Formats: sequence, C-alpha cells, structure tokens
Amino acid sequence: MPQNYQQEILAQLNTISFGRHLIYEQCLPSSNKTLMEMGKNGAPEGLLLLCEEQSAGRGRENRSWFSPPGRNLYFSLLLRPTLPPRRLPELALLSALALHKALKELLPEHKFGLKWPNDLWHQGRKISGILCESCQHPKHGQQTVIGIGLNVNCQLHEFPEELQDKVTSMQSIDGKKQNRAKVLAEIIAQLEKYYLRWQQSENLQPFLSEWQQADILQGKDLRIKQAQQEIIGKAMGLAPDGRLKIQLPDNSIRLVASGDAQQSRIIGSP
Repeated sequence: MPQNYQQEILAQLNTISFGRHLIYEQCLPSSNKTLMEMGKNGAPEGLLLLCEEQSAGRGRENRSWFSPPGRNLYFSLLLRPTLPPRRLPELALLSALALHKALKELLPEHKFGLKWPNDLWHQGRKISGILCESCQHPKHGQQTVIGIGLNVNCQLHEFPEELQDKVTSMQSIDGKKQNRAKVLAEIIAQLEKYYLRWQQSENLQPFLSEWQQADILQGKDLRIKQAQQEIIGKAMGLAPDGRLKIQLPDNSIRLVASGDAQQSRIIGSP
C-alpha cells in the first residue's frame, strides 16, 4: 500500500481497536480465507486485511465476486466475540446495518435499502456483498471474519455485461469519484460501534426498528431458494435472532434462517 494511503486511512480512523492493525496486499485469492488463517495463528481482534484485488473473491452461497483492482474496497475484519456461538449468525445482519449507516453518512442525499440477510441496494441495484465466516480454535477460541466488498469507484460500463443492469457503485450513484480511505474509515468506525453495542445486547431486538426502516423485502411476496427446498410466502420482517419471518399461504409464520430471497421485481425499493 502506498504509505500516504495507509496514513490517510489511519488518520481518519475513529476507532478503539478496529483497523488499528492494518495489513495490505495487492492481490489475494480471498481476504476472508487469508484472515481466517491469521486468526487461527492468534491474530488479535480488530485486525483489518485490505487488498486491491481478489482473484477468487466469494459471496454468499459461494458465488464469485467481481473485483477489479484500484477502484473498489475489498477487506476482511477479524472478530473474537464473547457471546454464545448460536448468536454468531446475527453478525451478518449487524454488518449490513453498520455498512448501511456508513453509506448514509457518506452519501446523505441518497437512500439505500437492506435486503435480507445482508445485501445493500440502491434503486434496485446491488452495491455490496458481505460474507461472515466463523470457527472455534482449540487454543485461541471463537473467531469470526467479516468480509465486505463494496463498489466504490467502478463505473457501470466496467462491470461484466451480464451485471451492468444489476449492480451499481458509489461513484455511479453520486456522480463523483469517492475517497476510498475516507469510505473505509467510516465503515470500520460504524462496524466497531455496532459490534460493541451488539455484545451488550441479548439479541438483535435493539436493531430491528433500524432494519425495518430500510427493509426492501417487507410485505413482498418471495421465493426463498434453499439447497433442498423452496419456500414461498410474504416477508413479514425479522425475528429477534435475525431469521426472516415468512407468512405462508395458510397464514402461518415460518422463520427462515438462510436462503436466497427472490421476487420478480423489487418494487418501490430505495
């Protein structure tokens, strides 16, 4: 990383520990996989791994992630939560809320939407991807890696043709090139704030009203694709543990922990 870029990030960083230890790589197969290995070797909570390009970047359900160098942000953050393992899936939604808050601070004139479980959208187009992975180490204990890919300065014509009507970037939305160091510093600061608050809570209940205000699936008819089945129903918001509440055709409520929620068109989304 150019020294002035690293200094710029640290100068703008308003955190206690998140991002204070920063590692930069020009290209990695996957920042999540690399940081997970560092964690198994005893790396401290708050370690931030940033790379310019990922040759095998992944999203949820092992989808590939388009990551051209020098334009966007691709980074992973190491956490060592002290809460029970059953609560770790909440971190995916918490990360999406923190990223949503950061984008609101950075681009206050624009409105972003949250799509369960952890996608951010703007006017029907996806702007980011989040992948959380956890493990238990016999020596160093519980660890979670939060990986985030955010489209910052990639213009629409630079994306693969099959993605150009499905994605967007901060520059495309705002019409201006963004300072990536400033964007990263804001995201990391919000992640730390939300994480510390989450560690003091019993579940996601304190965050649900914020999610609901930006929820683009609320009240929509969905098809949720899972490995062995497809669930059809209406989205009715989130349960306190982050599961999606689905009203089935018989009007009963089913709680869904994972899956790919789809509808024919996201109508009225931000």
